[in-house]
Amino acid sequence: MGKKLRYIDESLKAASIDLVETGGGAASNNVISPQIHGEFCLPYDQKMHDAIHNVGHKIVYHTCGGMMKILDLILQNHFL
Repeated sequence: MGKKLRYIDESLKAASIDLVETGGGAASNNVISPQIHGEFCLPYDQKMHDAIHNVGHKIVYHTCGGMMKILDLILQNHFL
């Protein structure tokens, strides 16, 4: 996570972009359980999203498939 946070701070700060898309297939409850999402994805996403917001960018969160079982977790991941 350290390298990714450093990249966000050093490279995205000056980037001229509208938004950053995060998430992906591993974020889907078709692939992992809500328990695994909460334990592994949520803390990672929160740190990454905080860093992206700190350099001034908006975030959109993508899931490849099911999200109803993890919807409450997605709302906690600081993408807004």
